[in-house]
Amino acid sequence: MSSTRQKEEYLEEIREACLKFNFFDAEDAVEKALGANVPSAQIRDCFTRIMSDACKKWETREYCLPHLYALTSINEAIHGLLEPPAEIKGKVIIATMGSMHYFGKQLVKCLLMNDGFELYDLGETVLPLMVIEKVKEVKPDIICLSALVAVCLPLQKEVEVLLEKEGLRDRVKLLVGGISTSQRWADEMKADSWAQDAVGAVREVNRLVKEMKRRKERWQS
Repeated sequence: MSSTRQKEEYLEEIREACLKFNFFDAEDAVEKALGANVPSAQIRDCFTRIMSDACKKWETREYCLPHLYALTSINEAIHGLLEPPAEIKGKVIIATMGSMHYFGKQLVKCLLMNDGFELYDLGETVLPLMVIEKVKEVKPDIICLSALVAVCLPLQKEVEVLLEKEGLRDRVKLLVGGISTSQRWADEMKADSWAQDAVGAVREVNRLVKEMKRRKERWQS
């Protein structure tokens, strides 16, 4: 049996454990794969496919919230077992503004981690000043803000206003999303981009990073 085939079998074992939503079996499968020298990058790619499929099944209502919760929890925990990417694509701050909504943000977070980004998750019920403080601390490339209810939209806008006021606006890219948002809202609040779903958010983050200047030039002062 070829080495490539062996690696595929280890990855399939990971996938099957995840599709059964079994945390302990998934953890064991990942540890076995690592012990067999399956590269961490291939395991991250495996989880990217698993989470992307989960997003599609959520859209078709084949999956419900408990399924997504289980998979994001597995993905996030397993991430700690893997070697860091050889090169970090960029730093991303992610937050849900003003409400307790969790799942959409977690899907985006997992997909970005799998894709090689360094994530700073501020959690839920986040207020604008919390975002600004974190920006000053970690000097990110991208800020991803979710708003699931319309009353929280002004909090996204306030982040943009505060970034401008603090002289930080041209140093970061601002991506907004969430069921209450739209391209029209993103344009109105002067965000750099809008994403309709988790997969789209990852695509937009990659696009925005490619557009940016080098980090040293943006954060040297």
